[in-house]
Amino acid sequence: FALSEVRIGMIPATISPYVIAKIGIPKSQRLFLTGEPFDAAEAQQMGLVSEVVADAEALQAAAQKLCDTMTLCAPEAVAASKALVRNVMNREINHTLKDYTNSELAKVTQSQEVAIGAKAFRAKEKPAWAASKLTAKL
Repeated sequence: FALSEVRIGMIPATISPYVIAKIGIPKSQRLFLTGEPFDAAEAQQMGLVSEVVADAEALQAAAQKLCDTMTLCAPEAVAASKALVRNVMNREINHTLKDYTNSELAKVTQSQEVAIGAKAFRAKEKPAWAASKLTAKL
């Protein structure tokens, strides 16, 4: 991996807000200013990747495991959770943020997915969306 734009006269502008938020200013400055390469273990340590695997076969297995796990989750709740992370990250915890998170929770609790999920939970069954199959294709 590398943020090597400076080596060809460019800057890592598009990705910069995400990298800076993830790894902080000092490490970002070093990587942005030098274009130094870093390996997968360093990327994981910085929080840029969540998992490092040994080879392509292990990558396929890890990706499939993630797909299998994701099918257990309600699709609308996953989308709402993704939006929640984007809208909450890097914000001060105050009344405005608490009101926002409470309103998002209230919206979701009224969804059909919650009714389906609760019914399946009480019946000790998997909800309908868990029957879906995702196949990791790399």
